[in-house]
Amino acid sequence: MLESDNKETESINAERDRRNVIMAKVNVAYAKGDQAAIEKLIIEFGQDPEAITGGDIASRLVKTIRRIAQLRRRAAEVAREIELLKQTELIELMTTITEAKALGGDPLADLAQQIMQQISERKIELEMIRQQRMARV
Repeated sequence: MLESDNKETESINAERDRRNVIMAKVNVAYAKGDQAAIEKLIIEFGQDPEAITGGDIASRLVKTIRRIAQLRRRAAEVAREIELLKQTELIELMTTITEAKALGGDPLADLAQQIMQQISERKIELEMIRQQRMARV
């Protein structure tokens, strides 16, 4: 009987911890004014596989199905995040560089050469301005 009481106490503590974690996340989302995050947390809480207790086959099956659904949702979120990252300017630059290198070019070296050319031109312009000022004096 003592072992059964210990398992029940552990189960109650685990559920309490799970609820505390979700409430902390809800509080953070609330502080940020993030309604979408709050709604997402509520849905996740209701579909959390850890909410299923019991060791019988039906409970384990439901828990496994919920875990699979949870992992699929997270995989979809990650895929969306990757797509957003791919749209950033840095990724576009990296893609352009990679494609140019594949074609035998070196776009970074080309860019460096262009910048050096512009610096040289500006130095010449500056020297011409200095000489014009010296001629006026």
